[in-house]
Amino acid sequence: MQNNPLVVTGVFRLGPVNPVSGLRPLIDTSDVSLPPDAAVARSAGPRHLEARRRKSGELAYYWKVPTRDRGKGCIIPAEPLGTDFEAASRRADELNQLLDRWREKRKGH
Repeated sequence: MQNNPLVVTGVFRLGPVNPVSGLRPLIDTSDVSLPPDAAVARSAGPRHLEARRRKSGELAYYWKVPTRDRGKGCIIPAEPLGTDFEAASRRADELNQLLDRWREKRKGH
């Protein structure tokens, strides 16, 4: 029999794979605590801003173009934004404006 463990992604906790559907159910995550900065980045931060924990334990912020836009030819590069949430948010807003202009130009507006 195949090993079928629980999976913790940092945001969600997933149960074992259902042998019939092949899907993993979400398990109650009310006891999973996120670092305050990570929760802020995900809920109040600009679009496409990601918070990742470094090996040192501090949070670092990154901006990344969505896969669907990358597949359509967007060449705006992903960018590390540092560890300061405010500065990272400002830069992510600038990059999101560039992405929005690229999308408009691509649609011919």
